[in-house]
Amino acid sequence: MKWLGILLALLVAAVVFAVPITGFMVRSGLKHPEKSWAPKVAVQGGRTRMRLQMFGSAKNIFLRTLETFPQHQQRDRITYWIALCYEKEGEKQKAMDYYKLFLQTWPNHMWKDQAQRRLGMLQEQ
Repeated sequence: MKWLGILLALLVAAVVFAVPITGFMVRSGLKHPEKSWAPKVAVQGGRTRMRLQMFGSAKNIFLRTLETFPQHQQRDRITYWIALCYEKEGEKQKAMDYYKLFLQTWPNHMWKDQAQRRLGMLQEQ
């Protein structure tokens, strides 16, 4: 039982510290776009925020990442994640717009079926 309490305390501490740490990561990455590590750090910050279900924050990070690094090697995934964040926030039209953008820009992407299914579900609502 003691180990369970310790594990729970560590988990809570990790979540509490994840927000300021990811904020620092993103600020550093966007502030130093000339650095080779910057795009990866910004994306990782957004992904961490998604895992914490902080979809508004994650979406804003991804939008700023695409603005700062328009040729980012993961712009396909970032576009999909933006759509997913909008969907999770209940912004149906913006989610649909980004799913459509994803499908038009990367019609053969391995996530295309998933994007089509999510877009279809939103259109049916």
